[in-house]
Amino acid sequence: MAPKCRGKTITRGAKTVKSSRTPRSTHQPAIVSRRRPGQDAGPAVVGDNLERPLYAFIGFFALFSDVRFAWRLMTDEVEQIMYGFGKGGHAHDFVRIAESVNISLTTVAAVFLACCLLPVATAFWFHWWLNVSAEESVDVTEDKS
Repeated sequence: MAPKCRGKTITRGAKTVKSSRTPRSTHQPAIVSRRRPGQDAGPAVVGDNLERPLYAFIGFFALFSDVRFAWRLMTDEVEQIMYGFGKGGHAHDFVRIAESVNISLTTVAAVFLACCLLPVATAFWFHWWLNVSAEESVDVTEDKS
């Protein structure tokens, strides 16, 4: 049953409207807005000083875990055999990709390793490119004066 909202301000996402009738959707109840415009949403779960390092830690943990997995799958024969057995009678994704494309598991792991390292290399290149562009713009302004 849809909530009655006659004459109240209701908020759906970022849109705030003054309603004179019942909302059309019965699956998504209307939320009566109690915040004033420009008012902050409230305190963050994690403080601003801790949030960015925490996300960086989680991201690098996932990246290094994937790089370690790909490297072990490329270089360790025991790891390849254990990975090839699958789990619960089902083959893992890389084994299925290697069989469907008719390439070795080592090649699939090498492509995965390259895909893991590509964002890091791109970030370093972009950082270098921005610094070079900034230095060139400073050199141009120095030549004119």
